[in-house]
Amino acid sequence: MLDIFIDKIFKKKYPRWTIMLFDFLTTALILLSYNLYQIDSFITVDLFFVILIPAINFFFLYVFRAYQTSLRYYSIESLFQLILGFIVSFFIVFQLSSFSVILSQFTSNDLLIVYYVSLSVVISYRFLIKVLFKNFGEFSVENTLVFSSEDLSLIINFLNQSKYFKVLGIISTSNNSFGSSSLQSYDLDHNLISIINSKNIKKILIPESLDLKSKEFIYELKNSANFDIVKFPEQSKFLESLSEFSLNPLEIEDLLSRDKIVLNKENITKEYQSKKILVTGGAGSIGSEIIRQILKFNPAEIIVLDNSETPMFDLKSELSKHENNIFFRYIVDTILNKPLLSKIINKYKPDIIFHAAAFKHVSMMEENPQAAIINNVQGTKNLIEISLNSSVSKFVFISSDKAVNPSSVMGVTKRICELYLSKFFNESIDIVITRFGNVLGSNGSVVKIFKDQISNGGPVTVTHPEVNRYFMTIPEASQLVLEAGAMGEKGEIFVFDMGSPVKISDLAKKMIRLSGKTVDKDIKIEYIGLREGEKLYEELLTDNESLKKSYNPLVLIADKDKVKDLTYKLIEELIQDAQSNSDNLSLVNGMKKIVKEYNPLNSIY
Repeated sequence: MLDIFIDKIFKKKYPRWTIMLFDFLTTALILLSYNLYQIDSFITVDLFFVILIPAINFFFLYVFRAYQTSLRYYSIESLFQLILGFIVSFFIVFQLSSFSVILSQFTSNDLLIVYYVSLSVVISYRFLIKVLFKNFGEFSVENTLVFSSEDLSLIINFLNQSKYFKVLGIISTSNNSFGSSSLQSYDLDHNLISIINSKNIKKILIPESLDLKSKEFIYELKNSANFDIVKFPEQSKFLESLSEFSLNPLEIEDLLSRDKIVLNKENITKEYQSKKILVTGGAGSIGSEIIRQILKFNPAEIIVLDNSETPMFDLKSELSKHENNIFFRYIVDTILNKPLLSKIINKYKPDIIFHAAAFKHVSMMEENPQAAIINNVQGTKNLIEISLNSSVSKFVFISSDKAVNPSSVMGVTKRICELYLSKFFNESIDIVITRFGNVLGSNGSVVKIFKDQISNGGPVTVTHPEVNRYFMTIPEASQLVLEAGAMGEKGEIFVFDMGSPVKISDLAKKMIRLSGKTVDKDIKIEYIGLREGEKLYEELLTDNESLKKSYNPLVLIADKDKVKDLTYKLIEELIQDAQSNSDNLSLVNGMKKIVKEYNPLNSIY
């Protein structure tokens, strides 16, 4: 019975604040008890006195990172951090007692007794948890191989303290010579299959930073063996939350992302440091990640504009930990509210705008061209016109590969935005356009749809066996947006190197296999035909564009658009028609006049 109880307790991830609360209350109760016991020496039991010392103690324990390690993996290093926090706290309180009326009656002997007892209880509690976890409970132990990395000794030490893993060997490459004298080392080659099968390996642990080629090789081994691939974070992150919850399964994003993107941090820091930045669509998947990446470069203020209340609330909760260093403003409204936009820009005076607000779902916009025109085109028009002759020095527009030779309403509205922005290329404001493909994990992305379908037992629906797309992870796309924004000058269109296109059917098969299922046996793939406005493949350049290199090989520069004045007039008329509730067919015909290469596919238009 005890084994079951212990097992259930330690398989649950408890919040860190419970340990903090225990430490605080321990010191407070010991102080209160000691105060009552020494009643002859104290006239009253002062509540402020009982809270002050635990508060000081808690502060220094937090500063010395005593709460960064899970109790079941407590080590000598963790114990040292705890003791150091208590020692510093003791000396601070001792100094305060020299000129504090409340603490003056509390002698150095009293202090030593309280701190000694408190420290003893706190340490005893931690090692009691560690002993209970180590010696009780029924745990499923899995044979494990670990990929060699510079954090290898830390990882092995962590795994050896766990009841869930039994490390039987190290995987290494010629470029990765980290090893362990006590464990057998194996080369990363096809001989690993026999090792995995003979030793009944159930998990292979790899570093998050492992190169893409090695990740793909290990993934391909799953064709011949049944095991899970689990990632462990780099050391700096690992030490902050040392537990089995630091380990995450290999995701499809890991197989589709590229090796680590190297940014020109000096150039980006110079561009964004101490600046006021407005992000429209800031609570969306791209906008919020742009904000997360900007935080690394110490802006003075970030203004988040989005019309979705719940995502904005979630983002505000996430960003609250940065409020000591950066000032945030959260505005729930739409870019269609031109008077509000004018008020925001004139009042808060942003230096840079990232315009990520847009309707983006292809099938939804095919049914709602009026909404697509008003939100995407008119919203962009509102924003750029207000930005002129204001504090804004740079305007970064987030476009899409679907704007190139568009076949959908969503794509053509993005292309119209690009064309309209060209009207202001010679103005004082620097306008930068960024164009990239599908973003893994963004709201409504195919990856999220497939995950839901797999979790529900299938089938996984793919539009066509040959359909392919360019993919990039949200952090990758956002990092390159910042890079393009930093290097961009007047009227430049930046096209991101998206790598090779990925067949959606292959993507579905990989995701099914990563979930531990078998394609067509456990989960079937069903082909449902191309949706309205959907292409078999996407492009990144129009027929009239060519590319030149920038200093970042992943960010390429397309030719500037040469746009006639008639085009701007037609865009103005299109917006007026949309506002006057013209029928969908006439609106689409209006967009065809503006973008000659617009060719609706699988569409009633």
